[in-house]
Amino acid sequence: VKGLTMCYAVILVTFYSAAVSGYWVFGNKSNSNILKSLLPDSGPTLAPTWVLGLAVIFVLLQLFAIGLVYSQVAYEVMEKKSADVKQGMFSKRNLIPRLILRTIYMIFCGFLAAMLPFFGDINGVVGAVGFIPLDFVLPNDSYTTKHTSLQNHP
Repeated sequence: VKGLTMCYAVILVTFYSAAVSGYWVFGNKSNSNILKSLLPDSGPTLAPTWVLGLAVIFVLLQLFAIGLVYSQVAYEVMEKKSADVKQGMFSKRNLIPRLILRTIYMIFCGFLAAMLPFFGDINGVVGAVGFIPLDFVLPNDSYTTKHTSLQNHP
């Protein structure tokens, strides 16, 4: 319960503080993408260069994490077909094809995402469908299931 409370507190503070402060600063003209708000189409940038650089780094870190989580199924399918189970997971025979296949897959996904003009909307839907259950429903359900199973079995 303490861990769940801490996770929810961190999510609440980080996401809602950014949302509230962004709306406070930009009002109705705030964008769903923070970089679009800080880099308007006309006029100067609204933040120092180091803040914009830090924002880009954080966006890339988030995208890498999302790519790792949502691509695990594709990686599993690719590696079942390309790996030799008799050799170790980190042997040259398995490591090199894994790196090549994962790199090609991420380049393909990035290229496809760059081609879609409505990628932000798709990203929002996928985030809502994927992250809300993972962040809020699954941990609570896991705790409840474990807690009730411990009560039923003395």
